[in-house]
Amino acid sequence: MEIPKDPFRLDELRNELAFRRKLKELKATYSKRFPEIPDWNTPTLWDKLNPEYIVTKESNPIAYDRFRTFTKLLKKIKGKVVDVGAGSGVLEGFIEKEGLNLDWYGVDIAPKSIQQLKKKYPYWNFSIGDAKKLPFKNNLFDCVIVSEVLEHIPPKYTFKALSEVQRVLKHNGKLIISVPLNEGLPEMIKKGINPNAHTRAYTIYLLKAELELAGFKVDWQKELYAFSNNYTLKTFIVKYVLPGIRQPNNVILLARKI
Repeated sequence: MEIPKDPFRLDELRNELAFRRKLKELKATYSKRFPEIPDWNTPTLWDKLNPEYIVTKESNPIAYDRFRTFTKLLKKIKGKVVDVGAGSGVLEGFIEKEGLNLDWYGVDIAPKSIQQLKKKYPYWNFSIGDAKKLPFKNNLFDCVIVSEVLEHIPPKYTFKALSEVQRVLKHNGKLIISVPLNEGLPEMIKKGINPNAHTRAYTIYLLKAELELAGFKVDWQKELYAFSNNYTLKTFIVKYVLPGIRQPNNVILLARKI
């Protein structure tokens, strides 16, 4: 198998292998030897960006829908939950508003962001940490949330991060995960811009294959679309009236550790 020198072509190859269910060959493409998109993710960057991330139904309807969906899924969860990549605490705001009775933890690489979360939610547990080395003991959590995180992790560390999720989850524990889709990252990189410091161009097939290789079973999914106005109506149209007319811009998967 010839490995492309372009990291985007390599992700296209990964997607093709995932679609064709060639999982052994897919896993072999995550070597450190292969090309990757430059990784700009640092604690300093995210301490700068996190406070700027404000989500309302009007300003960012797709993100609002994503967090609302997480909240609905979490209503069925009991016990300990960790938000990997808690950032500015948007999800925590949704959880508090709903009054969910969960033993809540959050982790992020950005120290100032964690400090702010500790002040805002002193009754919950927040700590500085990296998805590749979570600061928790084995089999601790009933649910792990990985929202808009995996696309920030270079491929050579993808399975390290997923193995950490596996490690801290209880048997049959739930994973709620989301990634962006069809965001035009190759075109942005060609122009020398990458505002969200993404290192992957995901597809639903590829994400599902990575989860399967990491020992998860996907039980449910939801696709989201980046409409800036008339969000609910337009989403209904592209899903049920004219399916296939537009590709989704985000996917949420509910999986479990097997």
